[in-house]
Amino acid sequence: MATESKGGDGAPAGGGDAAGGAGGVGGTGGASVPVIADGFDVDAVVSRYSGLGRLQRLRFIAAHADGATSRAAAFAAIDQAKAGGWNTRLYQQVVDATPDDQLDDAHRLDTAWMEMVDKKAEQTLAVLERDLNTHKANMVKESIRNAFNDLARFFEQRGDLTNALKCYNSQAHYCSAYQHDMERCVNGARVAILMGEPRSAESYVAKAENMLEQDAKRSAGDAAARGPSFDAVAISKVRVLAGLVALTARDYRRAAWNLWDCDLALGDSFNELVAAADVGVIAGLCALASYDRVTLRERVLKPKASDGESAGKPSGASLLELAPKAESVKGFLELAPKVRDLLQDFGASRYAACLGALEELRPSLLLDVHLREHVVALYQQIRTAAILQYFSPYSKVSMVTMAEALRCSVEDLEAELAQLIMDDKLTARIDSQKKLLQTRQSNERVATYTRALEVGAAFTRDIKAMVLRSNLERNGLEIRADRRGGGAGGGGGGGMRVDGGGPGAMRGAGGGGPFEGAA
Repeated sequence: MATESKGGDGAPAGGGDAAGGAGGVGGTGGASVPVIADGFDVDAVVSRYSGLGRLQRLRFIAAHADGATSRAAAFAAIDQAKAGGWNTRLYQQVVDATPDDQLDDAHRLDTAWMEMVDKKAEQTLAVLERDLNTHKANMVKESIRNAFNDLARFFEQRGDLTNALKCYNSQAHYCSAYQHDMERCVNGARVAILMGEPRSAESYVAKAENMLEQDAKRSAGDAAARGPSFDAVAISKVRVLAGLVALTARDYRRAAWNLWDCDLALGDSFNELVAAADVGVIAGLCALASYDRVTLRERVLKPKASDGESAGKPSGASLLELAPKAESVKGFLELAPKVRDLLQDFGASRYAACLGALEELRPSLLLDVHLREHVVALYQQIRTAAILQYFSPYSKVSMVTMAEALRCSVEDLEAELAQLIMDDKLTARIDSQKKLLQTRQSNERVATYTRALEVGAAFTRDIKAMVLRSNLERNGLEIRADRRGGGAGGGGGGGMRVDGGGPGAMRGAGGGGPFEGAA
C-alpha cells in the first residue's frame, strides 16, 4: 500500500497538487484580474459546503476575489483547515498566499500545530495500514473493502487525493454488491473532479451510468420480484457527476440534461462538490445557452412528467434520461431565485431584464470553482440565443430598437450581427446606412422550379427501376451471389451469377460483358 505523499510527491498527472492546487478544482489557475465582489457572503460558502470541497472553494475565492472578500475567504480557509485538523498542506498554502500585512496574529502560520498534526497523521496511517493487512490475511472481502474506504477517507482529509483515488480503485476486487460498485465509482469520480482530472472522472461516470441502465432493465424485466437497486440519492449523484464532466467538456446541453434529472432528495448529501442550489444555477445557465425555445419550455419552464422520450433529447442519450420531475425542477429553481427569474424573463422575451440579471450574477459566477472558466462562453451563447429569438418573428427590424432591448450600443450590436451572419447562424443582411436588419428574400419562383425538377428526376429514376425489375421477372432472370467468387468481386464479374429459367435467357458466371438475352 502506498504511504502518504509528502509535499509534491503525490501530485496528479494533471498538474494539480494533492491539496487542490493549480490544476485542481480549488486551484488558482494562474494570474487573473481580481473579481470585484462587494457584499459576497463568505459565511454562506462555509455553511453550504463541507470537507475538502469547502476548503478548495474558500482558497479559490481568496485567490480570485479583490479586497475584503479575498481577505475574509483566506481567514475562513485558515480557520476551517485548522478546525478540520488534518490538511496541513492546504493550510500552509493559504497562509503563504496571503500577504503578511493582511494577516493578524490568530491567522499566522502555526508550525507547532502542523508538526503535531503531521505526527498524529503518521500514527493514524500506520494503524489503518495494519488493519488493512490484517483483513487481507483473513480474506474477508467486506472487511477489506471497508479498510480501503477508511484509508481513502483519511487521505482525503489529508488532501492527498492521489492516494485516495488509488484506495478507491483497489476496492474493485472486493465489491460483492451492485451498491458497492456504485459507491466506488461515485467516490472515484468525485475525487477525480476535486483533483481537476475530468477525463478520469468520465470513465467512472460511464461505468456508473452503465450500472444504472442495466439495473433499470433488470427492474423492468422482473418488476414483481424486486425493485431497482439504487435509490434517488445515488442516481442523483451520478447525474451531478455526469453534468460536471459535461460542463468541463463544454457540452452545455448534456450538462443541463443530466443536472435537471437530479432528484430533490439529493439535498446536502453531495455538498463537498455542489450544493442543491448549485444544481439550479448550473443547469439553468446551461439550459439557457443550449436549449431551443420548445425544449426550454418543456423541460424547465413548464416541465411535465413523461413515460417516454423527451423533446430535444441529445443524441446517444441513455434510456434513463426521460423528462425531469416537475417538482424537482421547481424545487431546484426555488433554491436559485435569481436564475429562476431570468429564465422566466427569457421565456417571456424580456431580454433586457434577463441580460441585466446575468450581469448582476457575473461576479458570483466568476468566484465559482465550476463555472468560472465557462462564464464568457455561456454568456455569449445566451446572448446569441436572445438575438436569434428576438429577430425570428420579423422580416425587418430597426437595430436601434433591437439594441435597446438587448442592452447594448448600436455599434456593438452591428458587430455581433455581422459575426452571426458570417458564422451562418443568422440568415439576414445589414443595412448600415438605415440601421436595419432584414431577412434575405429568396426567389420563390426559382425555388419552385428547382423543387419540381428534383421531383421529376426522382420519379424518372423510380419508373426506370420498376421497368427493369418487371423485365427481369418476366424473363425469369435471377441474380444471386456466387459462393465460389466471394463478395470481393474476384473473377471480373463481381462474384455474381445470373441464371435464367425462361426461354431465350442466357446463363453467365463471372463474365464482365453486358447481357444479351432475348427480350
